[in-house]
Amino acid sequence: MSLKDIEFLKEKSRKFYATALYLFEKRDYDLCAFNLEQACQLLLKYLIAKRIGEWTKTNYLEQLIRTLSDVYENQEIYQILP
Repeated sequence: MSLKDIEFLKEKSRKFYATALYLFEKRDYDLCAFNLEQACQLLLKYLIAKRIGEWTKTNYLEQLIRTLSDVYENQEIYQILP
């Protein structure tokens, strides 16, 4: 899978994040949290796919973080983020 094929994950993540910020400003905290979680999931999947060409088919943040850690051989997350 090419980088172009997975770019949609990063773009969707950015949109969910922007929506979360908007909802936070409107004090709609439950929907803000939901959108922020979606943004995190998609960004983690993007980073995993960027490294190995596919992403984990789970929505559990804990599992995605563990997979990211394994894929990047336990590098610090701040070193991985684009």
